[in-house]
Amino acid sequence: MVKTQYYINLFVGTCLVQVLFLLIPLKSGAQKHEDQFIIDRFYNKPKGAYNIRHLINKLSFRASSGYGYTYYKHEFENAAIIQKPDSVPYIFNTSSNISSNTITTAYTNWFNQVESISQLPVDVNDYITSTDSTRIIYKSTSRGIPITLTLHVEFLRYRIGGGMSWEYHKVKEFNPKTNAINLSSFQPVIQKERFKRYFAYFGGRVWSYYSYSAIVDAEIGLYNLGSQFVDPKGIYFNLGVSFEKEFSEYFTAFARPSLEYKSFQTSLPESSLSVNHKMPSLFLNVGVKLNLPELRKCKIKNCETQINHTHGGGKEWRSRSHPFYKKQNPNYGENYPKLFKYKWREKKKLNPY
Repeated sequence: MVKTQYYINLFVGTCLVQVLFLLIPLKSGAQKHEDQFIIDRFYNKPKGAYNIRHLINKLSFRASSGYGYTYYKHEFENAAIIQKPDSVPYIFNTSSNISSNTITTAYTNWFNQVESISQLPVDVNDYITSTDSTRIIYKSTSRGIPITLTLHVEFLRYRIGGGMSWEYHKVKEFNPKTNAINLSSFQPVIQKERFKRYFAYFGGRVWSYYSYSAIVDAEIGLYNLGSQFVDPKGIYFNLGVSFEKEFSEYFTAFARPSLEYKSFQTSLPESSLSVNHKMPSLFLNVGVKLNLPELRKCKIKNCETQINHTHGGGKEWRSRSHPFYKKQNPNYGENYPKLFKYKWREKKKLNPY
């Protein structure tokens, strides 16, 4: 009887211990749920940015302007040139016959709008030479002001996008590189024009140090030299390095030196002659890069919270006191990282406050 009672008590005790162990996690889970309810009650869980703003934030918009030099150069082949005193030079085909001291067809302004002259008289004071005996090369250095807009996506250290640019260009006179004693300079009919470019943009970050970085980037696309050229369209390539200074996650300033190469051809009417114009360019652009913030600015006008925060409803807002051009850590206020007494104007004062 004693043994039976002993086994009954052991069985009941074992069951009670098992029930106790089963109830402990239930109580802990209930307590955790209760604590989470209290946290959500007083500290609303942020809902994050709007989807559309989150997507647009991935796009970076760049705008820049600057200054550029274009180095024009062209050389004739299978051609002859005649230089009359106090006149512009004329070129003609070497196969053309000079009969009765007259050139059948000669050409001037061969840069953009070719002008042909029939029955050009030849005088004893005229200077005539051909590419069989000497090189005929003309060069010019012209200037331009580019305005460039770019939209790209950044992932890891790479960039891809596209853009367009306008260049307000001024063409200066062409000077002979060889035989300058006998040949004169000439000013093309064109002087001012607006060049256009449409391009694909590629780049990659090669160096970074705190808020500074260097990006090697390239533009590959189409150019249009304007209505004052006979055949103004072609393909160009631009390679540069963007040196960037990041002021905040939304605002970056940069300077971009670059080298550009493009060329075009001018065909002379009723002739087998054509002129290949090479026009490499050097540019220095200065501009800014902007991103749309993921979060809207706080709806409460007198709110002075410096971090990303929430109000009733659980929606997350961006600080109103955070300028878009100033670095700001979203986890803690960083508007005034340097104490007032250490600023350059106040640090020499005994009592800066």
